[in-house]
Amino acid sequence: MIEFRFDIKSTTQAAAMFLKLNGQDRPMKYLGLVKLLYMADREALRRMDQPITGDKYCSMDFGPVLSEVYDLIKGNRLVPEEDRAFWAEHISDRQDHEITLLKDPGNSDLCDEFENIISEVYSKYGNMDRFDLADLTHWFPEWQYPNGSSIPIPAEKILEALGKDAQEIAEIESEVAAERYLDQILNV
Repeated sequence: MIEFRFDIKSTTQAAAMFLKLNGQDRPMKYLGLVKLLYMADREALRRMDQPITGDKYCSMDFGPVLSEVYDLIKGNRLVPEEDRAFWAEHISDRQDHEITLLKDPGNSDLCDEFENIISEVYSKYGNMDRFDLADLTHWFPEWQYPNGSSIPIPAEKILEALGKDAQEIAEIESEVAAERYLDQILNV
């Protein structure tokens, strides 16, 4: 099973980039941000065999969701304190289903290709209504209606939906496992 490592810095920087593209002082509906981040992760998986955020994915009533990002936005205490603190320093608490950029976290953890993907996703979908975005994500083959609950979406299922074959998926799984092993050895 592929388990990417959640990266709070690149996740926050990607969210901030979407918020900046939306307009520095313009709030964004958090549902729209979650959908745009999911689409960017999905596109990064298609192009680069790795996501921007490293988050876990799940199906919810309004489409696929990045689990940690959703928890950060909702203020869930299960998210590690240091991740919550970093996010909260840069991204506002949700008010009236909207969030804003408080402080620019920069882009040091986003490679050029990640930035290109975020820009392209925003250019294509950034002006869509959040519910239209949710409806659009219902067409993704990996999403299934959870009937008021949440169903995990394995990364393998997304990769299959993107046209990756079993060998490609096995290679990605092997690379991710090697990275996790190195992280453990180096205590990252």
